[in-house]
Amino acid sequence: MDRLERVTRAAREAGGTAIALALDVTDPASIDTFWRRAEADLGDIDTLISNAGRATLGPLIECSDADLAADVSVNLLSHLWLVKRALPTMMERRSGDLVFIGSDVAVRPKPDLAAYTACKAGLEALARSLAMETHGSGIRTMLARLGATATEFGADLSDARRAEAVALWQRWGLHLSLNVVTAQRTARCIADALAIPAHEGGVVLFELLPTPAAS
Repeated sequence: MDRLERVTRAAREAGGTAIALALDVTDPASIDTFWRRAEADLGDIDTLISNAGRATLGPLIECSDADLAADVSVNLLSHLWLVKRALPTMMERRSGDLVFIGSDVAVRPKPDLAAYTACKAGLEALARSLAMETHGSGIRTMLARLGATATEFGADLSDARRAEAVALWQRWGLHLSLNVVTAQRTARCIADALAIPAHEGGVVLFELLPTPAAS
């Protein structure tokens, strides 16, 4: 929470409105408490950006049952629970945006990321299914399909383990560029997509990938 508080202060100093709230995305009760607190402090929530993610790196046969369950809970179930909590008031107001942070592994699967890859493919299917369920309700569904992005995701991996994984992916013709997209660029792209009037776009899917440096 200390880091969230620092970000909150920075946002306020920049002229924005921000609060920091604790949330366990794997616990529906925590999600409900978080949502009620957010609505009490900020009013109606018009946009949900569902960004939770984790990944167990390694061959499926070596992954523990606990790690696989955690991957599915964070990468798929949490998004279902968050949207289920967000939808009632959005449907009542007949407006709102649901934004899911996906991954290019949904369409370009990588070995040693079986559970993560399966969940991200499921997340894209979830976004499309929700777009049909909410058709005509004024709610827009958006999915950002991201490539390698400069965040703390995977920061717990050693340099050697990360290099081993990249070498494996490159043998399969994947992850050929070691460049990454900045988190700030990703945020700007999402903000730009949200700025498009809802009546001009229903299902919105965009892909943001690193661009190899010119040689």
